[in-house]
Amino acid sequence: MTSRPLDGSLADELDRLADLSDVELWNAARTRLSEDEQTRMEFLLWKQQSSGLSSAEMAEAEAFADQAMLVRAKAAVLLKRRGRDIFSLWPGS
Repeated sequence: MTSRPLDGSLADELDRLADLSDVELWNAARTRLSEDEQTRMEFLLWKQQSSGLSSAEMAEAEAFADQAMLVRAKAAVLLKRRGRDIFSLWPGS
């Protein structure tokens, strides 16, 4: 797994999570891609399997995945630090 620096806007978004209320953090921790983003991601996955992605498309797919994962993870960490039980966020719980 290769480590990449965060896009400035994503880094700012992650920093702003600390200012959110618990309710807002719960919402962020449960965030999924929008319908349009999900459709685009499904297309990129299909294209990757069928014909491969350009470097720009690969970067786009990685950005979608990174943003969703990092926002959810950071929100969960902040909730845990605030003493909240985050067990319900894990799959299958």
